[in-house]
Amino acid sequence: MKKLFLSLFIVSITFNSSLFARNNPVKIEFGSQEIFSNWGSISVPIIFITALDDLTIKKIVLNKGHCKSKFKKRKLILMENRYQTTVIKFPKKMNYAEEFNFEFECKNLMRVDVYTNKGTSTWERY
Repeated sequence: MKKLFLSLFIVSITFNSSLFARNNPVKIEFGSQEIFSNWGSISVPIIFITALDDLTIKKIVLNKGHCKSKFKKRKLILMENRYQTTVIKFPKKMNYAEEFNFEFECKNLMRVDVYTNKGTSTWERY
């Protein structure tokens, strides 16, 4: 009887916690990119966004709108020894597991909100 009650208790806890689990449509990660020039190199902060489903990103808000970003991305063109800068425009359609990244210009990034047609994903630094 105790085993049955304990089993039911564990199943109910697992079921209830899965009901309250947050289902994020994207994964948000951070990194950096080395930008090289004739004068040396600098490290530029980058945000990586990975789609966890087929979706459309409507907008990305940094620090509740207090941090502006041009949402630009640099790509090194080796044959010409220069960087090509492209601006990411929204809405942006993404397939499952597709990733894109962009530079940001916040000195103290505390929060990233990614709004999609499948919901919102939020990253916060505590």
